[in-house]
Amino acid sequence: MSTISQRGKDFEKYVAEQFQILDKYAYRRADSGSGKSRKEDVFTTLPFFIECKNQKTQSLDAWYKKAELDTPKDRYTLLVYKVERQRGATVYMKSRVFLSILSGVHVDEGLDQPVKIDLSDFINLLKEKNDIYS
Repeated sequence: MSTISQRGKDFEKYVAEQFQILDKYAYRRADSGSGKSRKEDVFTTLPFFIECKNQKTQSLDAWYKKAELDTPKDRYTLLVYKVERQRGATVYMKSRVFLSILSGVHVDEGLDQPVKIDLSDFINLLKEKNDIYS
């Protein structure tokens, strides 16, 4: 197994572990990147399609557009990425996705400005939102 491939798998496992804080069923898909069945890298029962990238350089818009094409209609696209030497990870999404998550009301059009938030901050935000409304 190549170092690059292992780095990607390790990152996907890390992201799955972070989402397990909210969803005990979250896991890294064993067939991630193989083109078989569903295409997300991390599966969760939460309404997210999670694509992970651990690369030396960023191609955020291209990665996100591809993930959006693969995302089922009942899920929100999240790109979780890390670039070389970055600690932690960052969640990249469109502002309409972020507003939909925060408000609980699906925003379908417009508002395509990118939003970036630290993965741990995103998880904490979702946890707080769940605590408030449950």
